[in-house]
Amino acid sequence: MDVGHVGEDVEQQAPATGSCAGACRGEFRFVWKESEELMLEFAAHMPGWRQLSRADLRRHRCLRLNPLWWLCIFGCAACILLGHGFHGAFRQGGAVRSDEYEVERRARIWWVYCYSGGFVGTVLVDLVALMSALASEGSGEERNRTVRSCVVAILIQLWYMLGDLNLLFMMSRKDTVLMHASAISRVTFGAAFLVAFVIGLLTPAGQATFHHWAEGEPDSEAGGPPPRETAITWMIRLVFCLFMVVAYLGASSQAGHESLKPIRDAK
Repeated sequence: MDVGHVGEDVEQQAPATGSCAGACRGEFRFVWKESEELMLEFAAHMPGWRQLSRADLRRHRCLRLNPLWWLCIFGCAACILLGHGFHGAFRQGGAVRSDEYEVERRARIWWVYCYSGGFVGTVLVDLVALMSALASEGSGEERNRTVRSCVVAILIQLWYMLGDLNLLFMMSRKDTVLMHASAISRVTFGAAFLVAFVIGLLTPAGQATFHHWAEGEPDSEAGGPPPRETAITWMIRLVFCLFMVVAYLGASSQAGHESLKPIRDAK
């Protein structure tokens, strides 16, 4: 992967005199190009395709005629679009520095924007579910349970998005120690939820819930205590969030130290 400096900013903003429609078209072209490049980067590392050029990959029938391929590109484009808008609201919609490296540009767009955009979408979905639960007139216990679940999910996702803001800030400072700490926390976030998902899916309680959704089995007894497996998954989430809080506060306190100076460019 090329780690040289970016010679040209691919995220050129629309001129001030341009129309809103022109700016939107430019944004859509940007997110589609980046999502396609992201998927091509992934395909280039598949066994048997590593010797192919990007042009050959674009023309490859297994990709060009594959609906799943275009669905993945569309999904990445939607996430990058939402993530770019979210970070743009905090003035992080462009290069982290004037001397941004290509590898940093790819990490910013393909990783940070894409993941943040995914969480923007899930936060919106959870907000809709929360509003729907608050407006419903069903069982009070079930409604309260849904409200609590939505609130906790929204808070967790917002905390992840704040971590992405912090990661780009550390990239702008060339603070590799805190950049690595932030990147590790991003990976740990996904690993923790993967463990929680597996525990919930492979246990009897998780299988019963799946069959209830898929086959419409009767609801469990209302007001009963949650199963032990459900309690374990929630403990994992809460403990992980506690570690995220501690790590983020530690990173924030060190970020303000004047002794932390940017690392000099490699020669």
